[in-house]
Amino acid sequence: MEPLYTAIPEKSYTTILVLLFLTVSLVVFAFLIQTNKIQRIKGAYKQVGFLLSGFLGLLFLATLLLSIWDSYRIQTVELYEDHLTCYQGKIPYKEIARAGIYTDQQQSFINPQIQANQSKMLVIERKGKPTAVFAEDYYDIEILTKKVRDQMGR
Repeated sequence: MEPLYTAIPEKSYTTILVLLFLTVSLVVFAFLIQTNKIQRIKGAYKQVGFLLSGFLGLLFLATLLLSIWDSYRIQTVELYEDHLTCYQGKIPYKEIARAGIYTDQQQSFINPQIQANQSKMLVIERKGKPTAVFAEDYYDIEILTKKVRDQMGR
């Protein structure tokens, strides 16, 4: 069956590459300190340098793994005649209670009258099942919302 519409997310792998470089460089730095390849670092500085680079290496490794997992969850959305497929699998249009755009507005800490940030999300509420959310950072949610509502109306 051919999809009626396919929403391909706009992904950027720059963050993952930077995190990979930082993780590898910190692990190599920790290895060089521990094996005495860097002669200038001695005594307590050697221990502090090893512990700090090891800790930061683990921190960047965890961030790298979570970024890869997050990037994996951002997949294409395909709309068919009777269902759509996304990261939650196959969702029949009969299961969808509502599909709409939600605007998340964050106010400033200093003055609550000022908006600091605003982001839009397509929220697909399902009857008795988890909600699917699609951010405007990756998808053109205006078109996607219109296409989903058109298919729900049929």
